[in-house]
Amino acid sequence: MMEKAEVEFELRSRVLFIDTNIYFANNFQFLTKDFESLTRLLNSEEITLLFTTVTIAEIERHLKAESTKAVSAAQSFQTKGKVLRNLPLFSSSIMFGDIDSRVVEATLRDQFTSFMSASNIEIVSLELASVEEVFKRYVSVLPPFSEKKPNEFRDAFVLGALKAYAVQNDVRIHVLSDDKDMQDFCVDDPDLFWSDKLGEFLNAAIHVERGTPAIFADAAFAVVKKHVFSLVDTYLHDQDFGVLQESEYNYRYISCEIQDIVAVNVRILYADRKSAKFAIDYEFEIQSVYLRSEPVSETSRGQHVEIHKWEECYKKIAEVTADLKFFEGDVSSVVLEDWDCRLPSGDILWEDERISQVTTKS
Repeated sequence: MMEKAEVEFELRSRVLFIDTNIYFANNFQFLTKDFESLTRLLNSEEITLLFTTVTIAEIERHLKAESTKAVSAAQSFQTKGKVLRNLPLFSSSIMFGDIDSRVVEATLRDQFTSFMSASNIEIVSLELASVEEVFKRYVSVLPPFSEKKPNEFRDAFVLGALKAYAVQNDVRIHVLSDDKDMQDFCVDDPDLFWSDKLGEFLNAAIHVERGTPAIFADAAFAVVKKHVFSLVDTYLHDQDFGVLQESEYNYRYISCEIQDIVAVNVRILYADRKSAKFAIDYEFEIQSVYLRSEPVSETSRGQHVEIHKWEECYKKIAEVTADLKFFEGDVSSVVLEDWDCRLPSGDILWEDERISQVTTKS
C-alpha cells in the first residue's frame, strides 16, 4: 500500500494575501515558477488572492526602482567588461546591446498586469480599516507597531483592512510576509494566519486540491529523486565557478570543489493524472583555493609582489524544475520527461555568498 506523503505546512485558509516583500523576495517573477503555479490555482478557483491599493502601488514603485538599478548595473558591466567583446562568446551578447530602463519597467509592468488578470483576485479597500483602532494600537505600541518600528501605519492599515474583510466575508486569511511585526499581529488574531514562504503555501494548496493526485505525484518524484540529484551534481561540476576579478591582482586557481549538495524547498508546481512538475532548490558549497599575487613595492629592478594563498568557502543555490510523466497509479511507469537547472547568481562566487575565508602567505 502506498504511504501518504506528509505535508508539514497546514493549509488553514484558501484566501491569501501576499505582502510586497514576498513579491520582492521572489524577484517579481509573475509569469514563472511559484507565481505560475499560483495563477493556475487562481484560475481554477482553488484559492482567492487579495491585494490592497497600497500593495499594488508598492509593487509598481519597486518595479521602477529595480529597473533603474538593473539597467545601471548592466551599463556598468558594459563599460568594465568591454574587453569581453573580443571573445566570440560575447561579441553578439545581449549584455552589450542598448538597454532602456523605461522598456524594462514597461515589460515588468506588463507581466504584473498579466498576473493580475487571473481569476479570483480581489482588491481590498483600506477604508475597511478602523482609523480609531489603528491609532489605538499606535498609542499602545501594539503590533504591527513596536519600540523599534513605531511608524508602521502602512502595515497597520493593511492588516486592519484584511481583518475587517475577513469578518465581513466570514473567511480566514492567510497572510504571507517576512515582516515579524505582521507575524506578531496575526498571532493574536483568529482570522489571520501568518507564514513567510510562498512555495510552502502553494505546495499545501496543491496537495489538498480536489481531483489532483498530488499524493501519487510525491511517490512519482521519489522514483526519480536520485536521478535528478545525479543530473544536478553533473551540471554543477560542469560549471566554471570563480571569483569576479575586478582588481589589479593576478589570480591562479588551484582547485574549486563542489560539496554538500542538499535539496531544500521541494514542492509541486502542478499535478494531474498523467504528469507532475516539481520545483527543487539545491543548496551547495564551493571550496575555492587560489593564489593571488599582490604588488607591495616597485624598485629600479622591477615590481615586488607577495603571493598569498586564499582558501574560501561559498554557499550558493541552484533552482531546478523536474517534469514527470506517468500512467495514473503506476509507479513503474514514471519517467523524468524534462528538467531544468538555473543558477540565480550565475557561476561567479560573490562576496555576499562567502561563508569563510583563510589567507596564508606562500
